[in-house]
Amino acid sequence: MPSRALALFIITASLLSVGNGFPLLSSRYSTRTRQILRPSRTAIVTTLMMSSSSKSSTSIGTATTIVAPSLLGDKVNTYVVDSLPSTPSPNPVFSKAKTPGVVFSTDVPLQPITNPRLVSYDRRSLEEVGVKFDSSSGSQESETLSSYLSGSVAIPNSRPSAHCYCGHQFGSFSGQLGDGATMYLCNTAGGFELQLKGAGKTPYSRTADGRKVLRSSLREHVASKFMRCLGVPTTSSPTLCVGDERIRRDKYYTGDVSMEPVAVISRAARTFF
Repeated sequence: MPSRALALFIITASLLSVGNGFPLLSSRYSTRTRQILRPSRTAIVTTLMMSSSSKSSTSIGTATTIVAPSLLGDKVNTYVVDSLPSTPSPNPVFSKAKTPGVVFSTDVPLQPITNPRLVSYDRRSLEEVGVKFDSSSGSQESETLSSYLSGSVAIPNSRPSAHCYCGHQFGSFSGQLGDGATMYLCNTAGGFELQLKGAGKTPYSRTADGRKVLRSSLREHVASKFMRCLGVPTTSSPTLCVGDERIRRDKYYTGDVSMEPVAVISRAARTFF
């Protein structure tokens, strides 16, 4: 094996191993890591294989039945959204034609996934956003964290919002784009903004469903940790959650549509501007 490939394999394996700050939670999940080396780039592809025993009878919690532990501390705020021009999101969510003069569409309704499960987390990133979490501490905290960070239950004092912006897309300038599959949740005590990716529709989703699949979510979750280990500044991905839903995706844009498992990752950064 070439030395470059061997080094990447060792780093990736260490990221995914229990006890190195990036554990996969359940023994019902196994990981298979392989590398694809191309002349133009090196990609790490990690496949999460869920066994048939991964089904759980645990039902999704609601805001009234889940007791909020001090997972995110008591200093969560939404000053970024509160201090900038905004407009309320429609409920139910639909794609607005135009939102002139605003930076955020606020109070996006949560769209829970069924039976959310926390399958992977980055301990260091969680600590940076104020979450002291240990998978050995019991299932209640894991269920609560997965409900919060899958977009199924509202974090106390959070304000799910979608960012409106403009830019170039498909070779031409668009006066209004926006977060079509990402939503801001809050600012944490450690000075980080916390987001969800794949949690459902926003006013800027257009014709899309606002969801992400396990394949792409796992890639970002692992790659963010990998980039940090290389010393490259980037967003972090504290958690990866999955649900029971499957959504239609054309993986290679060839018309061959398949049903893929839905996933939601959390993302954190000092700022997403």
